[in-house]
Amino acid sequence: MRQESTCLLGECLEIESCHSQGDTIPILKKMLKEALDLTLDEPASSNLMFPTPNSEYDTKRDIVSISVDNRIAFALLVRQNRISKRMTKKEVQ
Repeated sequence: MRQESTCLLGECLEIESCHSQGDTIPILKKMLKEALDLTLDEPASSNLMFPTPNSEYDTKRDIVSISVDNRIAFALLVRQNRISKRMTKKEVQ
């Protein structure tokens, strides 16, 4: 996070296009969660892969952890597992 004027800016380190802003840290966290959920919420037919969170960031200053909605996280993990094992959606079901 970095502060410019009166606005806080935040970005997801693992996903380049995921960023947001807010006037306070709680608002910024809320906005980042919304941006992350929207970015990761792909249709089941999608073959888009996203990186998993990098735990090396956990101890760095000015870095906060943002939780993804459980429904989105589960769907993402199922899709990534399906793709990595070259399975069809029907095989996963």
